Formats: sequence, C-alpha cells, structure tokens
Amino acid sequence: MMHEYIAMPPYHHLMILVSTVILRTADTTDVIDHAAFDSLWHASLKSGRMNTDAVRYSTFDIYWRRLRTAQPNAFSSAARTAFWCNAWLASVLSVMSHHAGYRSTIWRDELYDSDTFEIASEFFTLRTLRERVVREAGSPLVLVALATGSTRAPPFPSHVYSARRIGSMLRDMARRVCRSERFVFYDPGANVLQISSLFAEFEPAIVTTYGSMVQFLLPYVSEAVAAELALRRSTLKVIYGDAVERWVRRR
Repeated sequence: MMHEYIAMPPYHHLMILVSTVILRTADTTDVIDHAAFDSLWHASLKSGRMNTDAVRYSTFDIYWRRLRTAQPNAFSSAARTAFWCNAWLASVLSVMSHHAGYRSTIWRDELYDSDTFEIASEFFTLRTLRERVVREAGSPLVLVALATGSTRAPPFPSHVYSARRIGSMLRDMARRVCRSERFVFYDPGANVLQISSLFAEFEPAIVTTYGSMVQFLLPYVSEAVAAELALRRSTLKVIYGDAVERWVRRR
C-alpha cells in the first residue's frame, strides 16, 4: 500500500549547531552495515512514494536491532552522519506504517510526537531525532536528508546513506531539491527568488556558514539560474513560501 506522509512544521526555535565538520573523511567504515536496509529501501520506493510493507520484513527487524545497540560515537563524522540520516529514514518509515492510511496536507503535531524509538541506546521521537540528525551533521546541508514523504519536504533518496558516499549523496540531493520549482523558483522578470519554507528554519546556520542564502544555493541550482542570481544579486528580492507565485508581466 502506498502512502503519503505529512508536512513538517516550521522550527523557528530549533537550535542548529553549526561547525566546520566536513562530510568527507578517509575513514569510510560505517557504524553498522546499511546494505540490507538499502536494498529493502530501494525496492520499496516507487515513483517517489514508499511502500510501507517494508517494515514487515525480517530485514527491517534486524536493522532496527542494530540501530538500537549501535555505538556511533566511536566512528568518524561521516559515518555518524550517515547513521543518523538512515535512522531518520527508518523511523519515518515506521511512523508511516503505524499510521497507514492517514493523509494530510497540514501538519499534525501528534504524529510527530506519537512514536518513540530506541536508537543507539537512547530514546527519540521524530522531533528529537530530527534535532539529533542536524546536530551530528554539523552542516545545514543536511536539511535535504530530512525526507518525510510530504510534498513540502525533500524527496526520499533512492538509496540510503553510507559513510563513503554521504557527502556526494547530500550534494546530489541538494541539486535535486534546488532545481525543483517546488522548493526554489526564480522569476527573472521581477528578479524575485522564492524559496520553500523548508529553508527558513536553517537560514541562520546557512548565513553563518555560507554568508547568505543565495551563496548557499548557487552550487545547486541550474547553471542558468546561478548565472542570473550572481549577476543580479544586488537587487534580488528573496521571499519564503510554499506556493509558487508567477508574477504577471505587463506588456
């Protein structure tokens, strides 16, 4: 059975810890083996929608047991980031399964706090787990990994994350998000850049790390849009919104 998940709430008060952590390292040893979960995840994803029957397989149970007893602190930053991103995906999948059939285009807070998960000998809800993912990554780029199945959240990745590929996968996902008009829309006539509210809560961390929201987006938008933004940055107007607005041009 295919299900859409719910939209994420805006977290204007979420404390985002920004550091100089680089999501690349010579040590590519993962905290736990993600291979079996990756195969299950990839097979369960069709046209961007997740088949929640995946949680019924023994593969999912085995993976959960490994998540519960893992000791990520003993591993590299890349391995920890991949671990917590995958823990997020597994937890979202679990919540989707528990609330099968529920569809909404608005946020319902009880679902975000309804389920509790044991991961690395700690207990989390989706709310607190999301905060841990952001903290462990140490970079606002991780926002593109916080998929929920909602049209207002980043899309699900086709494969789960690994220490070896976490950096390239996040950059690829950033390009996928930033080149979708659902998340980033540039109107050259009005010189207005409309950005999804997905980015709003991360704006302080993005500005601290990259200097500006535009500077953060430049490597990931299309070459044509990047050229326009770079050329007309001084007069550019940036707005946040989840409904793409197309300004009527006078003839």
